[in-house]
Amino acid sequence: MSTLEDLLVGGARGGQALVLGLVAVGCADAGPSRADGSVVRDSAGVAIVESVDSVWGDDRWLLDAPSAVIGPPGTVFERVVGAERLRDGTVVVLDAGSGALRWFDPQGEVRREVGRLGEGPDEFRTPAALVETGGDTVAVWDSGSGAVVGWVDGVRVFRRVVARTGSGSPRAPLVFGDGYLLPFREGIGTRSVDGLGRHRFAAPVLAWWPGSDDADTLAFIPSEEFMTMEVAGRPAIGVPPFMLQTGFAASEGAWYVADAAPRVDAAGRSWGQIDRRDASGGIERILRLPAVRGRVSDADRESYLALVQERSGAPPEMAAALARALIFPEWHPAFGALEVDPSGHLWIHAGAVHRPLPVEGPWRVIDPEGRWLGTVAMPDGFEPLSFSEDHLTGVHRDPLGVESVWVLPIVR
Repeated sequence: MSTLEDLLVGGARGGQALVLGLVAVGCADAGPSRADGSVVRDSAGVAIVESVDSVWGDDRWLLDAPSAVIGPPGTVFERVVGAERLRDGTVVVLDAGSGALRWFDPQGEVRREVGRLGEGPDEFRTPAALVETGGDTVAVWDSGSGAVVGWVDGVRVFRRVVARTGSGSPRAPLVFGDGYLLPFREGIGTRSVDGLGRHRFAAPVLAWWPGSDDADTLAFIPSEEFMTMEVAGRPAIGVPPFMLQTGFAASEGAWYVADAAPRVDAAGRSWGQIDRRDASGGIERILRLPAVRGRVSDADRESYLALVQERSGAPPEMAAALARALIFPEWHPAFGALEVDPSGHLWIHAGAVHRPLPVEGPWRVIDPEGRWLGTVAMPDGFEPLSFSEDHLTGVHRDPLGVESVWVLPIVR
């Protein structure tokens, strides 16, 4: 269970931050409306696709009952951070609690197991995620060593260090062409902030290509939001309520950035934006769709405070000090995490994430042309970790927090 100290890191920061706040949606003339209700216009050679509403009616995607369930009593997981179903039905699971990488058959029996926490050649310092490769090679992101380690059926086939350059804390890299894209959670000047408040920075996206010892900086994107505050008389750095994040995903030939900062138009409507970028970092297309939620209400604040106290287990006096120090935003984030499946459909989490809680709840689906198709509901307690054309693979947590891995077929 997380403690309040897990949410706060003591220390002061001085300097100047690039603060990314609310920006208004542009007022350019709308282009032609398509039959699906979306609007397409052009701005300096960049197509802007604006979806006012979803396309789906009764003909929508649904999730079927799990085709595979892996977990107790036969297998006990400590903290699942990666789960992926291979083409032959094998399910690969990365457990950050034990450091184990395991291959299961569809009936839940272990076929192979490698890895543990440590510094050795087949050990992981900080196993953080599985990196999608599009094939049967399973790649582990070891954030502690900055390396991607590849395995085929329990045999290690490569180890590539991709986090030797840059500032801040890298997120899991994404396979892009024959190289990797490495986005950073933090950015230039993150450790030099003056005053109390909510902050974001321009964080670099690095590209590592075969045969090169150095990374190229493709672009700068908004970092995850953090908050500087004063709790019980001491400076602290923490996760802000309804934190703004930047979703990041890649497919063949393109990569995507979803900025959760709400863009509020003249009518008081909140919008989110996703940029499609090319291999050089240039913007090819901008997608805009309505935010799931609007202004932050008093009930939202009370619910958040209750959730923090429940999950942290903090003493009442500490929880009260935190409640007085928290800085709430005026608007909810436009959306949360971003993924892309092999068919080019974008999946974007439709609800605000209460960090450090799991990414649960419904996801929106956007087709390769940028149209918002609709929303796919998730079973209670299920967090998807891998997106395929015909199934989702992820971790399910029961009311007691016991984890199992589910494979859910998609009914299109």
